[in-house]
Order: sequence, then structure tokens, then C-alpha cells
Amino acid sequence: MIQRTEATRITIVVALGALLVVGCAAQEANSSQTPEEAARALAELSVELGSLEQALDRATTSAWEATEPPLTLQLGRELNDDESEWVSAMLRATLAEYMTGDIWQDAVTRVYGQHFSAVEIEQLIEFYGSPLGRKMLSHGDELAQQIDDDMRERLDAKIEEFIGQVDTKLAEKFEELGGGS
Repeated sequence: MIQRTEATRITIVVALGALLVVGCAAQEANSSQTPEEAARALAELSVELGSLEQALDRATTSAWEATEPPLTLQLGRELNDDESEWVSAMLRATLAEYMTGDIWQDAVTRVYGQHFSAVEIEQLIEFYGSPLGRKMLSHGDELAQQIDDDMRERLDAKIEEFIGQVDTKLAEKFEELGGGS
């Protein structure tokens, strides 16, 4: 199963945004801001547009998936719906204590400031602040999920062929698997 990560989602959103905003731009104009200053403005916009809330939702899902099986084993029973909702809400609230807006903004500022110039970040801010940018961000999780689903379907259609190739290559590399080099 293909695992989606926060880095993958951010990379997809940034790459799509950068392609739409920057396109094939030639020489960059100068900016009065440093990349870090521009990135801080982008970080503030990202919180305003719900990126932190989406990250908390994804982190809660991941925490639930990691917590539910051992909790079920410890309790010796399945959780009922009310208990499941309580655990999920508790996980989200606890995560929110650690994934604060300030921490999110610091991370976004650092990462974007390292990878983009001030002008590029200003272009991203302009794009994400536009109706199209807001629409793209509002559908970010849905787009990533649909891409993942499409890729999974394509791999599933060729899974036997894929497994065969992997088995063959492993057997060629490791004599103990029966192929030998």
C-alpha cells in the first residue's frame, strides 16, 4: 500500500503551485524581503487557509491507526462508536497541544525559506491568496488521495508482473533465494 506523508502532500501542493505561478519565468525580480520574511508571510497564510487544521486531521488519523490495534489488544475487546469517537477527539486535542500555529509557522518558514527565494515565495503567496490557489488548497487532500488511488489501481492491475520482476531480481542478487549471480 502506498503511504502518503505530510512531505509528499506539501511537495505536491508546492510543485503544482510553483508550476502554475512561476511557469517558465525568466529572470526573477528583486524583493525587499529575505526568503525567511517572505516564508513567514506564507506560513501565516497557510494557517489562515487551513493547512494546519488539515495536518492535524491527517496526524489524528495516523495516531488513531497506530493507537487502535494495541488499545484493542489491551482492552481485550473492540471499542464501541462512542469510545472510538472519544479516543479520536482526545488524540486530536493532544496533538493540537504539540502542533500549534506557532510551531507550524516556524516549520513552514524554515522549509520554504531554505528552498525558495523571496520572489518565489511572494509568487506563491499571490497564488495561494487567489481564488484558484484557495480552491487548489481546499482540494489538496482530495487531489492527493485521487492521485494515490489512481496510482494504486495502476499498480494493482500489474501487481503479478511487478511481484515477478521483484522476485527475479532478488533471486539474481541473493544466491540463497535460488537464482545466484
